[in-house]
Amino acid sequence: MANVLLSPPIAFIMFTLIGLGLLHAVKKYAAVGEDNRHKRVFHNINRQQFKNNINPEASRFFPYALFFMVMQLLALVMATVPPDVLALPLLYATSGLLILVILFRG
Repeated sequence: MANVLLSPPIAFIMFTLIGLGLLHAVKKYAAVGEDNRHKRVFHNINRQQFKNNINPEASRFFPYALFFMVMQLLALVMATVPPDVLALPLLYATSGLLILVILFRG
């Protein structure tokens, strides 16, 4: 029974239920402010008053971040493949290269 409770899906469900229970238990102690029309406005709404000369463009960084993530996952998965299986690392490497070709060509 202890091995079943320590399995990742069961442990995840248990900790999620414990967290939700704690959230529900301490919700009545949360500070409640008065309701007004400014309460649900985004935090950076006041920044619209100032002219912003610098506009960082993060969309050019996205393909490189995705490339790094794919390579990290590919290295992790290929490192955990049993040594007597040759087809899986080749399949993983091929799929990783295909993802990168799609990423940088498309």
